[in-house]
Amino acid sequence: MATQIDFALGVGLFIVFLALLISYLIAYITNITGSLTSSNLRTAAYDIYRAMFSGRGLPLNWENYPYTPVRVGLVTDLYSMPIVVTETNGTARTNATINFTVAYDSSCESRAWNNTVRLYDDSGNKIAATLYNQSFCSDQYLNTSDMAFNLTLNANQNKTLFIYFSPDAGVQPPNYTITFPINASNYTVVVYPEEKLSALSLTKLAALRNKTYDDVKQTLGAQYEFNLEVEAA
Repeated sequence: MATQIDFALGVGLFIVFLALLISYLIAYITNITGSLTSSNLRTAAYDIYRAMFSGRGLPLNWENYPYTPVRVGLVTDLYSMPIVVTETNGTARTNATINFTVAYDSSCESRAWNNTVRLYDDSGNKIAATLYNQSFCSDQYLNTSDMAFNLTLNANQNKTLFIYFSPDAGVQPPNYTITFPINASNYTVVVYPEEKLSALSLTKLAALRNKTYDDVKQTLGAQYEFNLEVEAA
């Protein structure tokens, strides 16, 4: 009788142990499967991000052609050119009109579409500016221009500003006008070499709306299923 009780107790403990083992194995396999799925999704997302946002695409100006590019890139070049404006008359000036000449692209490499030129202060605030006497390399790609804007300066104060421009022809022109000064004086403007940055291209984004899902999927080089929506601004 004791032997039967011991056997029954042993079988019961074995069943409990087996159940716990199976439960652990199921949880382990589920976690592994979930980790693999998450890893695959992260890899796919990174591949898509890298394909679209790490360069200008191939060809670089694919947005100008109707056929499917080898690679869709949505990035364009953005240039930041620092300038330092100095009041030289020892007098505080409110909304003084400043005018100076900017050389954007002396080698005519199509770097500065004239509608893209913007001026900001060192806090990121936009300053209204108007271009005059524009000279072009081709189309609306600037070589040089005069730039007029208003600026408040204390006596002998230096202010650092930043001119931004890019080759993105999809940017709309600014809607403000600064009157060209006739006899602007008592200030100096020093222009420093520009820094090359990257930014999303409005022209490329607009061109992407004209491509089919299969066109874009083909350029990724992998069989990913995804949802991509580009709305007009």
